Amino acid sequence: MAQSSKHRDEDYLLSGESRHVQSGFMKDSLLSEKTKRSSETAVYPLMPSVTAIQIGGRLVDSGRDAILPILAEIRRNLKQHKVIVAAGSGKRAKHVLAVASDLGLPLGLRAELRRLDTELNAHIIGALLSPYGIAELTHAEMVHMLPAMLEISRAVVFNGVPPYDIWEHIRAEASEPPTGADAGVFLFAETCGMKRVVFVRDVDGIYDEDPRTHPSAKLVKRAMAGDMSTKPSSCVDQEVFRLQAAGRHQIDVSVVNGLKKGALSAALRGGNPGTLVKAR
Repeated sequence: MAQSSKHRDEDYLLSGESRHVQSGFMKDSLLSEKTKRSSETAVYPLMPSVTAIQIGGRLVDSGRDAILPILAEIRRNLKQHKVIVAAGSGKRAKHVLAVASDLGLPLGLRAELRRLDTELNAHIIGALLSPYGIAELTHAEMVHMLPAMLEISRAVVFNGVPPYDIWEHIRAEASEPPTGADAGVFLFAETCGMKRVVFVRDVDGIYDEDPRTHPSAKLVKRAMAGDMSTKPSSCVDQEVFRLQAAGRHQIDVSVVNGLKKGALSAALRGGNPGTLVKAR
């Protein structure tokens, strides 16, 4: 190789000689834990000033009196904050999943059905925000168009359900696809290194029990992701907290009541009007 190293770059094309690419992976397998640890580095945050907002499907199902004030509050905050807005799945998704489960359809196909159903809610939100220059982007467009659209309008709308579809992760205990609209929004925020994820719901936050069936349920004001990943939540998928605890970026997760004026604005400013879950 000492002789070959003196060749000019074009000589390799003519002679067909092999050429090594200098890297830390030359002498070891990519499966080696030692190699993986030695190559660890800080993950570059692509969009550290952006906040991800996910609006629960039940709020969309509740109609104009619920959803229009939330969208108006988002617009009022755009001068101070760049946001991506995602929709959650609602009553239609539950019905579709129940039918699919009754028919014995595989988990991957149920994941695809839920993604398609949640996309309808994203279309509704996108249409309502379109008069203000806020566009809805597909999954493919989010990769290339998101930075430009955030500079133009400071907000975009997308379908938060990840496009795993028939490649959905299999879990022995999962009766529904584990990475739905909640987990998908967090995954995207983690990839982009966003500063926080805000889940907008029709309750004040996460309770120790479902407040709709347990009037004495207590609101959890502050918690750690590792603790929440083992406790069922009535308003945010448990998978979110598993991902948050394992994430490379320390992203805060807030849960707020979208029906309370100003709660979303407070969360965007870094306040805690509902439940705040810290990564570490």
